[in-house]
Amino acid sequence: METYFVSYSYVRSPGNFGFGHTEVKMNNKITNFEVLKHVANEIEKINDLPKESVVIMNFKRFSEG
Repeated sequence: METYFVSYSYVRSPGNFGFGHTEVKMNNKITNFEVLKHVANEIEKINDLPKESVVIMNFKRFSEG
């Protein structure tokens, strides 16, 4: 199990934006853009954000299992 710190920005509506961070646990390493897109989509679902409103700004792997 891989554990990552992920920081992101989001837009709820024009002029209504913010930043956040979260811990993500995954079975595999983040190795390409498609995996990052999946992480962004999950953040949107969990936080009830509009589709394609999250931009991953940075991520850092904490540990591997």
